[in-house]
Amino acid sequence: MYEEKVINALDQANMKHAAIQINGGKIQLVEDKCPAPLTFVSLERLLHDYYRAKGSRHPDETDAIMNFIKQNRKTNINSKLKCEMIAAAGTQPAQPTLQ
Repeated sequence: MYEEKVINALDQANMKHAAIQINGGKIQLVEDKCPAPLTFVSLERLLHDYYRAKGSRHPDETDAIMNFIKQNRKTNINSKLKCEMIAAAGTQPAQPTLQ
């Protein structure tokens, strides 16, 4: 990908704050902060940290909360097309190409 190559070149040249002039504007390297995905592992760790910070007089209910979330989360069903190629006896099926 060209974007990755340009970013690597700017990084190697220690030019993270450079502006590249183009016809009609400029290109700059910017950082975009995105929150990390909230996984069951990270949620469980955060809940344990929360109860630890609350102190010993509050019981750690992480396991009960995690079980509740896992048992009650909703699922989505999505439709998709699946292509299976049928080969003649003794030959390998051709790989499908979508255009």
